[in-house]
Amino acid sequence: MLRSAAVKVEVEYPYLYRDQGRHGNVRYYFRRNYKKTRIRERPGTLEFQAAYDALLAASDSAECVQLVGTPIVGTYRWLCEQYLRPTSSSPIQRPVRGWSTRGLNQSLRA
Repeated sequence: MLRSAAVKVEVEYPYLYRDQGRHGNVRYYFRRNYKKTRIRERPGTLEFQAAYDALLAASDSAECVQLVGTPIVGTYRWLCEQYLRPTSSSPIQRPVRGWSTRGLNQSLRA
């Protein structure tokens, strides 16, 4: 006698993150190049695969790629680097600059 067995296949997607909300709802996010997008379709469906493929293709485009070490204009990191950039009319004196740099670097890592 033959029995049919259901086989569950787990597929690993790069840049896909599973998140559980405070009410127990499971959500899936595509996160790449500092951008996080929710995928609302159920994993394992054709709609999910299509949404994932579209997000992956869009994240590969040249306009999404950000160079490491170059902050995005308008972000907190960019603002810190603008503030600490040495100029002749810099508002920060030499001894304070070291403390400010350490403090801002710690806040960027948090």
